[in-house]
Amino acid sequence: MLETVTGPEGSATRARVVGYRVAGKTGTSRKASVGGYQRRYLSLFAGLVPASNPRLAMVVVIDDPKGSGYYGGLVAAPVFAGVMEGALRLLDVPPDASEQWYAQLPPVIAPVHDDGAPAEAESVPGPLSTGGLQ
Repeated sequence: MLETVTGPEGSATRARVVGYRVAGKTGTSRKASVGGYQRRYLSLFAGLVPASNPRLAMVVVIDDPKGSGYYGGLVAAPVFAGVMEGALRLLDVPPDASEQWYAQLPPVIAPVHDDGAPAEAESVPGPLSTGGLQ
């Protein structure tokens, strides 16, 4: 299994799961028939997540995919990503690519005054705060 398959230049970029390193292998094969091969396909993606310490493995096989795309990276990889995303969340598997996880979060905007000067952060009640109560 290779992580490069899900990298920017890989054949299964659609198998990525945000926050997790995914290793996998794509596959596409034509179906055999009497006298040769048909114009019908089997498309697959096999992968492991998280790649640094695999907890889950899955193989997705699509028999005779419809539409113009029939390659494993186009057809089976997105199914893998969707199922794995849910499974990792349900099993509470910690992310192993935390920089990717945090990069998807919306930016924090610091408060500013009308003149553009930074404002001081306001005290927000938290778990260790009394929240203004004495």
